[in-house]
Amino acid sequence: MIFSSGAANATYRLHNALLEAGIDSRMIVQSKKSDDYTVIGHNSKIEKFINILRPELDWLPVKFYKHRTATLWRFSPSYLPFSNIIKKINEINPDIVHLNWVEGDLLE
Repeated sequence: MIFSSGAANATYRLHNALLEAGIDSRMIVQSKKSDDYTVIGHNSKIEKFINILRPELDWLPVKFYKHRTATLWRFSPSYLPFSNIIKKINEINPDIVHLNWVEGDLLE
């Protein structure tokens, strides 16, 4: 397992299936934990550090919300967006963009 969630692993399997079919695929992730060159993550130490803090900082308002329910845990406040994703997509200049699991600070 390369990723920490089932959704991320499923996305990686889809990405690999595209590669095996001869399609030039790239996968942009918030936190890269592999040496797969087709997976693109943040490069700077500052961006990596922010990515570690982002989930906890984003969840603070939800943790202290007095009317919180089990369903509310699926809510993503996204105060600190996944920075530069649009820039990274434009650098790759793809014909098609597939967004998977659009939650947890993905878009700016």
